[in-house]
Amino acid sequence: MKILISSHFFSPSIGGGETNAEILARGFVQKGHQVTVVTETPGTQQDAEGCPFPFTIVRNPSLLKLYHLVSWCDIYMHNGISLRHGWPLLLRRRKWIVRHLTWLDHQPNLLNAFKKFLIRF
Repeated sequence: MKILISSHFFSPSIGGGETNAEILARGFVQKGHQVTVVTETPGTQQDAEGCPFPFTIVRNPSLLKLYHLVSWCDIYMHNGISLRHGWPLLLRRRKWIVRHLTWLDHQPNLLNAFKKFLIRF
């Protein structure tokens, strides 16, 4: 399968979400899937040891590039729901997986209410 992982934070940023996104991406590759990670975190195509990642990383994609990536994939996984990265799903129907990183009730506002509505689908 072609799996697109959206993770707002990713290596070289350090944290639990970043680590889990990398573990999942590496695991999917080991199972024989094609994986691309899309992120807002600037960086390179190398891990902390200087070795190239076994998957593609697209950093700060344009709207058109993100649309093409979503069109390419079979499964779109959000490592924490992102409306910024989710809009192509309105135009391209794909299987969508959301991995929750935090409670959406921590800051009651319209944006979080909309995210809670979307994740029901």
